[in-house]
Amino acid sequence: MTDIMTSIGTQIKYYRKQKGMTQQELAEQCDLSLPYINFVENGRRTVALNTLITILDVLEVSLGDFFQPFASTTDTQITKLLLEIQQSDNPEELIKIFLDIAKVAKSK
Repeated sequence: MTDIMTSIGTQIKYYRKQKGMTQQELAEQCDLSLPYINFVENGRRTVALNTLITILDVLEVSLGDFFQPFASTTDTQITKLLLEIQQSDNPEELIKIFLDIAKVAKSK
């Protein structure tokens, strides 16, 4: 799980820097604490799906774009799951899909 947490944190940090934001600015705009953002970016804390969606909304990044680096052109499972995320508005279904993505990514 730590590899996944680190990868997610690295992605958040990348997009935050692309946006020219500090951790403090991201924390404030997401109504989260600075230590929490720091821990997530450094892979020391898990991030709930609804929190990830809030962070990505502030960073103006889609879930598909966020998870793109985790997929390869031959990884149809993740691609299919990303499409399901884009088509779903059911929070429970989104959580299930997110967990499925984590399982697929972990098995790589």
